[in-house]
Amino acid sequence: MHRHFWLVLTLVLIWPIFCRAADPTFSEAIGLLSQERSYAESGAAIVKRYAPNDIETRRLYADAKGAFDSLIEQLLADLAQNRDPGLSEVFRQRLDAAVLKRVAFSQRVDEVVTPNVPEGAKPAVLGTLADALAKAPAELIKQLFDGGLAIWKEWRASTPSDASRSQRGSRHSDGNLSPRSFPRFERNCGHCPTRRTTRAGSTTPRAGRR
Repeated sequence: MHRHFWLVLTLVLIWPIFCRAADPTFSEAIGLLSQERSYAESGAAIVKRYAPNDIETRRLYADAKGAFDSLIEQLLADLAQNRDPGLSEVFRQRLDAAVLKRVAFSQRVDEVVTPNVPEGAKPAVLGTLADALAKAPAELIKQLFDGGLAIWKEWRASTPSDASRSQRGSRHSDGNLSPRSFPRFERNCGHCPTRRTTRAGSTTPRAGRR
């Protein structure tokens, strides 16, 4: 009886260790960030084709892009200051905002596009949208948080000479981290009018090709 009790207790204690997923590697962490960018940009392309006049998707895409860029900048700042992002309240706040705004954009895309997609195109288009919405925000936040820690560990594992040469938290072409290592959203969502700067410093919409 006592033997069975201790066996069960031991299994209860060690089972979570075997079930816990391994921490993501650096490349996997970058892949998670790239995936978020891909979800947003594929959604923008779908909207451009099936609901090009929906203004709300433009606003939500801009919100998601701004939040995502802020997240990357905060991560780079934490690395530059040799600060663990896991202990950074600002990093966590920006991570939450980036995920929630990207998911809100994808939900809006699904809402406005689904009624307009032809039957023959629905499997591919709706499948892409389903992938973007497959995970709950809380799950995405945890995955990206773990990814941020993986990037931090990679940075910490760099040699002292690398760190001293790169106090801004970036590495260069010799294999070191750089801001270009981190994926970013496109400047606009593909159907938003671009703007150009005149010599006087003002901006004007760029005319489309005739």
